[in-house]
Amino acid sequence: MSANILKISEMGEGNSQTYLLIKDISGRNARTGKPYVSLSLTDGKDTIQANMWDIGVSEFPAAVGDVIYVTMRVATFNGKLTYTVERARALNMSDTVKATDFVKKSPVSAEELFDRCMEIVNRYMTDEELIKLVRTVFADNRVQLLGASAAKAVHHSGVGELLWHVYRMALTAPRIADVYKLNRDYVVAGALLHDIGKLRELSTNNMGITAYTLDGNLFGHLMMGGEMIDEYGKMCGTSPQKIKVLKHIVISHHGFPEFGAIAQPAIPEAYAVYMLDTLDSRLYIYESEIEKLAPGEVSERVHFLDGASVWNRDE
Repeated sequence: MSANILKISEMGEGNSQTYLLIKDISGRNARTGKPYVSLSLTDGKDTIQANMWDIGVSEFPAAVGDVIYVTMRVATFNGKLTYTVERARALNMSDTVKATDFVKKSPVSAEELFDRCMEIVNRYMTDEELIKLVRTVFADNRVQLLGASAAKAVHHSGVGELLWHVYRMALTAPRIADVYKLNRDYVVAGALLHDIGKLRELSTNNMGITAYTLDGNLFGHLMMGGEMIDEYGKMCGTSPQKIKVLKHIVISHHGFPEFGAIAQPAIPEAYAVYMLDTLDSRLYIYESEIEKLAPGEVSERVHFLDGASVWNRDE
């Protein structure tokens, strides 16, 4: 990417000009009845929500997946930065940027993460039925896994970051299992497969644009993940008891119904996977917030960290 492109984190109050990729765009109406567009814009690292007033989607010069050159007005409202697009244009022949420059990706290549996950299976799992199940799920869904994000926003929303998420959980899982005398195979398999339903809940294109599928909206990834465990378990000849345990881990990994869990964890291995999922998603948000801060700086309160502020300690 060209060195003179202003990053979102570098935008202060006032007007800024830069290139950004459109992740989402929708048309809305203000209280006065006038139209405006709401935009989700990314520089390949950070994503912001911005409005452009007095314009409809049909009049906007670009679409989802396009890069635009924008004049952005940044202001502070109620202690938070707000972003308003004053002017926007599509790319032209004089622009040297490419859309691929703005795609958020896992910090480790998805191909390498896939192999690392299989290495964890080789090193830490001993139950042949569960090994076969995990390997078959990964092999059958390899192409989709390599490109999948774990969310539209908030955490692990880049290309290949679903694998980054499950890899870090699976890397930690054997240590948790050993310390607390849990069944290591279930904790590792649960870490690797807990979000497998997201392959059916979300679709991610090669530009990193993620959207919910129809089934994703209707059923959610916990239910669909549980169904995949049933399907693959029967196909692989996994014993019904082992299918039941792993399915329970998958459908309970959000912990509580108010967080989307179909059931609360009824076994310690399920609770361990729930805590690993929470730990990795929260630490990802901490990591992302710290990257925006200068040494010694403290962030505004972060909604997805239950209102906690983040400190980039200067040491």
